[in-house]
Amino acid sequence: MRTLAPFAVALSVALGVSALLVGRESGATPGDLSGDAVHGRALVQARCAACHGVDGNGGLSTVPRLAGQEIGYLYRQLRAFSDGARVSPVMAAIASSMSDRDMRDASAFLAGQERHGDAVASAALEEEGRALFLQGSADGRVPACAACHDASRGWFAGGMRGMRGMHGAGMPMMGMPVRNGPRLFGQRAAYVEQRLRGFSDGTPEAERMSAIAASMTLQQKRAVAAYIAAHP
Repeated sequence: MRTLAPFAVALSVALGVSALLVGRESGATPGDLSGDAVHGRALVQARCAACHGVDGNGGLSTVPRLAGQEIGYLYRQLRAFSDGARVSPVMAAIASSMSDRDMRDASAFLAGQERHGDAVASAALEEEGRALFLQGSADGRVPACAACHDASRGWFAGGMRGMRGMHGAGMPMMGMPVRNGPRLFGQRAAYVEQRLRGFSDGTPEAERMSAIAASMTLQQKRAVAAYIAAHP
């Protein structure tokens, strides 16, 4: 019988409380966040477009796409940069100059934009990444990314058969309605791989993701990144 550890790690991520808490100025939860997308467009064009593009799809290969990201996640990251919980001198300067309303509005605009994906770099690599993302590794060491990221879309659109690591067989995910991680589909491959390497090295420090990334080989990181990038 395979160990339950990979599944336990994945489930703890899915159900865990985010380390990047909603800011102190607001008691809103991600589910009831809203904002003025028209005002948000002006904010993004003035403060974010140079790195992330006017619709959140621009920037270098190592700059994340923000288009189509969940509003609650975007808002939490801006709060975290502003509060110093997430470290980036550039983002700290931008976020700290934004009011709570500005953060909500910019997040609302970016969340409503369509995310562009990348062309499939390698069919074989993409297929390997698909299996890892939707089911985890065959040896049970790497849990399915879909446990926390893009879970419902992975279940319905990807035909996920289940997550490996539970009694040696796939366990249906039931759509995994509770999800804490950001939306990854359509994210740049170079950025995803960079983040996974960083988690492995402890930069940024993130207990759950560090443990998962450290269990992945370089080939697995590249494969997952390739699959994610090709599926907006």
